[in-house]
Amino acid sequence: MKWQERLGLRKLFAILIVVSAVLSMAKYLLLDPTFSAMTGRLHAALPFLDRGTVRLGFLCACNVVMALGDSLVRMSTFSVAGAVIPVAAAGSLFAGMMSVNNLAYAASYNSGAWLYAHGMEVGIVRSAQAALFGIGGGAGQPLSMQMLILVGSAAFLVSFALLPVLPDRRATLAKTVDEPGAAGPDAALPPRLRVAVDAGAVALGVAVLLLATLRWDIGAISAVLMSFFGVTVIRRLVVVGLARTVVEKAR
Repeated sequence: MKWQERLGLRKLFAILIVVSAVLSMAKYLLLDPTFSAMTGRLHAALPFLDRGTVRLGFLCACNVVMALGDSLVRMSTFSVAGAVIPVAAAGSLFAGMMSVNNLAYAASYNSGAWLYAHGMEVGIVRSAQAALFGIGGGAGQPLSMQMLILVGSAAFLVSFALLPVLPDRRATLAKTVDEPGAAGPDAALPPRLRVAVDAGAVALGVAVLLLATLRWDIGAISAVLMSFFGVTVIRRLVVVGLARTVVEKAR
């Protein structure tokens, strides 16, 4: 979409991160006492409808709005990412992006389930839940939905750490990533430094793979995807940071 490309990947993703966090926080509307309070007011304003119908209608309306927002975020991500992916490697890179997307959803479901079952075993989580929501409890009890929503919303903000590796508005409009002769940040690094970064990335990837399969009991395919794409992102962040330092020193 043209308006998305004009924003640039970096600014667009910053907006999408905030929108995703807000949509996640909106789930508080579905929890009591907020849900009952809002549907009670709606029932008072619409006395010709019974309370059950009002509650069901409000629940459906909230789910529709959240689903539309989630779909907008997904489609914006896919459309703009597809627009700037190099044509020569479009199939492989887009398939890789979809693999990361699917892996991230699986990881979020698994981590959410673990937090629900074991979150109260962590002291700082118990303290935060008691301080923020006034909900007590001890180890062995499930984590509250209020705390789960807060953790899920805050997790979106971690994505801001990846914004520096995304193309800005000028690069997105020019599609410099599609130009065969365009020099990336790797080209700015001295050969020895680039080899050291690559060696470190390989070592980190192998370490994560071994930990995932032998210690964390993660399946082989998921472990390979997690280690490869995770280390790829980390390497990219390191390369971009080092390239900026090298360029600034050269000036």
